[in-house]
Amino acid sequence: MLAYLPAHAAQPATKDELLNAVCPKMHAISATCGKAVVETEPPAIIKSESWFNQAIRIAQQQSAKSLELRDVMSITHLYQKQGKQGRARHLLVQIYGRFTEAFNTLDQREAKALLDSLP
Repeated sequence: MLAYLPAHAAQPATKDELLNAVCPKMHAISATCGKAVVETEPPAIIKSESWFNQAIRIAQQQSAKSLELRDVMSITHLYQKQGKQGRARHLLVQIYGRFTEAFNTLDQREAKALLDSLP
């Protein structure tokens, strides 16, 4: 049905299921693209932050901690560039603290390094 969903994934039956399947990644991609122009176009900062926050909310609704961690790391980088170190640390500590096992994934190691780099 949908070429961009993995072949092994259950195909969405409804519009809501489709949106839940693709929206988090779409928001993260949009935010990442917006983040690329942050230094040259200030309105992109607001748009990127909005997209990241939307992706985080959807990941939370889906209980997708790994996706949420990736999106929080992305918005953390954005906040670092804006000088919002405290806000960045607060968000990252919240999600990182919810992981209780398997601290050896690449995302978790990157989150730990990012957390250690924040004042």
